[in-house]
This record gives sequence, C-alpha cells and structure tokens, in this order.
Amino acid sequence: MPGPRVPGPRVPGPRVPGPRVPGPRERASRARRVARLGVFACIAVIAAATLRPLPAPPAPALAADPLPMFCLACSDLGGVDAMLNVLLFIPLGAAVAAATGRWGAALGVPIALSLAIEALQLTAITGRDASALDLLTNSIGGVIGAGLVMYRRTLLTPAPRTAHVLSLAAVAAAVAVMASTAALLRPSIPRMGLWGQWMPQRLAFEPYSGTVHDFRIDNILVPYQLVPESERLRQELLDGTTAAHVDFTSGAQPQRLAVIARVGSSVQEVLMIGAWRDALVFRTRLAAKDWGLRTPMIALPGALADSGVRMTADAGVRNQRWYATTKGASGVVARDVPFSVALGWTFFLPFDHPLSDADRWYSALWLAALAFPAAYWGARASRRGDAWIWSGTWWSLAVVMLAAALGLVPHLAHFAPAAGSEWLGLLTGSVGGGWAALRVTPRDFAAHSA
Repeated sequence: MPGPRVPGPRVPGPRVPGPRVPGPRERASRARRVARLGVFACIAVIAAATLRPLPAPPAPALAADPLPMFCLACSDLGGVDAMLNVLLFIPLGAAVAAATGRWGAALGVPIALSLAIEALQLTAITGRDASALDLLTNSIGGVIGAGLVMYRRTLLTPAPRTAHVLSLAAVAAAVAVMASTAALLRPSIPRMGLWGQWMPQRLAFEPYSGTVHDFRIDNILVPYQLVPESERLRQELLDGTTAAHVDFTSGAQPQRLAVIARVGSSVQEVLMIGAWRDALVFRTRLAAKDWGLRTPMIALPGALADSGVRMTADAGVRNQRWYATTKGASGVVARDVPFSVALGWTFFLPFDHPLSDADRWYSALWLAALAFPAAYWGARASRRGDAWIWSGTWWSLAVVMLAAALGLVPHLAHFAPAAGSEWLGLLTGSVGGGWAALRVTPRDFAAHSA
C-alpha cells in the first residue's frame, strides 16, 4: 500500500507571454502619426476643392468686372462661400495641432496654404477669383480647428464651474441662431427698378422651352421689360404677403433649375417661378440675401405637365407660409410650407435645393446639433463628485431654455408653432448631449498627453 504523497517543490512552467499593451507614449506617438497622415489628406482635399479650374462663364457674364481682391462681401453668395471656407479649413487646423501640439504650426500651416491658394487663383487658375474674404475665412477655420484640439480637455471634460459658463454660452448661441433665422426670413428688396423676365436663356439657368402668356404679381402686370410700377411692386413685396400668377404653356421638363418667369434686375433676383424636372419651384428675395446667404425655395412635385399643355401657376407668401398651386389638364396640385426657425441650415447650402417634405428631418437634425453642446455641458455642470444628477439644475435649465426658445421665437416672429419633428430633434440633441457627457472621462485623453 503506497504511503501518503508528499508534495515536492513547485517547478514553474514556461511563461506564456500575453498580448502586449502599448503604453501611453506609444499610443501618443501612433496618434501623431495618424494626425500627420490627416494633414496630408486635408491638404489634398483642399487643393482639389480650390485649385480645380472652373469652366468659362456664359457669354453675357464675360463682360462683368472681376471681383475686387480686397472686397469682403462682393459675390452673390459671399456668406455661403465664407462658411464653406471656414468648414473646409477646420480639419486642417485640427490635424496640424494634433500632429505637432504647437500653436505656431497649427496657425501657420493653414495661413500659408491659404496664401498659396489665393496667389495661384489670382495668377494661374482659370475661373477662380482670389479674395481677402477667402484668406480671412480660411484662417479662421484653421484657428477654430486648432483651438478644438488644443483645448479639447477644457471643452470635453470641463470643471463644473467652467461647464456652467459653456452651457449658458451654448444656449445663448442656439437661441441667437433661431432668432437670426427668423430675422433672415423677412422680405428684403433693395430700392431699384424691377424688370420682368420670362424664361431667360442667360445667367446660370437652363432654358425652358415653354411660353408665358401672362405674368402678374399682386395684380400688377409684369412685362418683359422694366415694370412701370416698380416702386409700388417693391412695396407690395415688402409687405410680407405676395401673390404671383403666371399663365403659360408648359415646355420640356428641364434636368436642372430653369426659370419660367422672374422679376428683379441683372444682378438681383426678387421673385422666381421656375421648373425643375416635373416640379414647379418658387422663391422670393429674403433678408438672408443681404448677407450673401442662399434663400430657401419650395418645390411642388408632379405639378408640371408634358410639353405643350396650357397651365396656370399661383405662388407666393401668406401668413408666414410659402404656397404654390398649379392648374392644368391633369387637375390641381397644391402645397404650402411654413416658415420655421429650424431652416437655418438652408442658408448655407452650396447648391440650389427645393424644400421637400423629407427635409423636415434635416431641420430636426439641425435643432439636435444646436441642442447637443448646451445639453452636454449642462450635464457636465451637474456633476457632484462621481455622481451625475440628471435632474440637476444646469442640464435641466439648459433643456428648459432651449425648449422655451423653440416655443417663443416662432410665436414672436408670427410663424406657425414648431412641428413635432422639430421638437423631436431638440429632444434628441438634449438627451444625446447628456448621454455623451456620461461617456467621456479625462482618461480618454491620457494617450494624447503623454
């Protein structure tokens, strides 16, 4: 019978290495390498967007004087161009700051690149106009991008007291955007002689092959020449209630925007009824145009018949709503679109875009983007130790102020109340901002601070 087993000394087996975890310095080095690749990618995208020659303009525009180099707001869509320039250079400033960690490089690279681009546009690139506005806005974009990276700790993990200030500033900015949107939707028409044009084959429009028989605005006949009652027509349009009527024979459906009838001058469009495929489109001049921004236009899909059909179209503004109606052989098609403080995104589009029913979700997304930072910093300001109080003063206050603005600003502007989709967008941004505040911690930046 064997005796009891006596355990001997333990002999360690071969050590199996586990997965290697990179240290903070290695992670920081890897992040900088990625950022350097981002710098080259940003420069390539900017070069492709700004140094590509543009086709020659149509013949009537060849006689126009080039834009002055040092004019800050000369082009028809100067405000849109400025915003796009800022957005284009934000990633570059951010990438340079992440790659170098130095303010000098983060500011110098975007400015130097912008100077090089403007010099090439001035001397060598066909169809491009160099301007001081481009240089200024490009530089601003680079500064913003660099600031977002250099102050990322303060912005994403602020102390409660700092978060208080940031949350209130974000609420104020969101309210200012809503109020500015309402103000920019007001009619605005410079004092000038108004000319009628029917289906013009000039400017940037595609020709329309139909025939206009009668064109009136607020019962004032608009001939294909200077309108004799231009000042009276201007005052009627400034009243905020507009009724345009055009009797025409339909033409072939154009693949891009074509004018059926318009009134304005050679450089200013005041009112336009047009065609886009099978849709009738309509827009009027608003205060947004004074700032070089794009004015919204509405579309009436399926309103235009095939070529050769006699039709009438009525379009205008009443009770702070755009409306359009067509009558033809196939019956009546009608639609109206209310003015909204959530239409701010339409001012900055780089292309014509008729508003459709689906665009209400873009408006909801716009409001969500406005609410997100205020709710994020409001939730950060509600922090007490390691606890987050969702019913805390600052998060709740931010959401309440945003909701009050969405209810009050349309009322003061005499707009229709905010739609359900807009309230949903505001709620989504508020909840999303609070949720994101719970997820971000100072540890997330350890790799970049090594």
